[in-house]
Amino acid sequence: MATRIAYYGGATGGLKGHKFSLYKGGIRVPEIVNWPTVISAGQILDTPAASMDIFPTCLEAAGGDPSTFELDGRSLLPLTARGEMPGDRTLCWEMAMQNAIRRRKRMGNQGNGCRS
Repeated sequence: MATRIAYYGGATGGLKGHKFSLYKGGIRVPEIVNWPTVISAGQILDTPAASMDIFPTCLEAAGGDPSTFELDGRSLLPLTARGEMPGDRTLCWEMAMQNAIRRRKRMGNQGNGCRS
């Protein structure tokens, strides 16, 4: 029997927090992608991404070039379709009195923080 967390919005799968919190239980959301001729089945990726990455990913999938636009997000196709690890990335969240930052840095590179 599954354990139900007593927060609104359902269970967090054992992660700390709840919806509208900035703990992992509030900001981690699974993504399911199905494009058999391009993306290999069965991948489990833990690279940070955000909703702002959906548009550049769809644009590239449709044959467009996301680099011709000034976008906050980045296409996830290099990672999901070709296995190319993304470069440095800092994602920032702010909700009410909560703030959170998640960084992914390549070894030896300092990164440059959040875009304002």
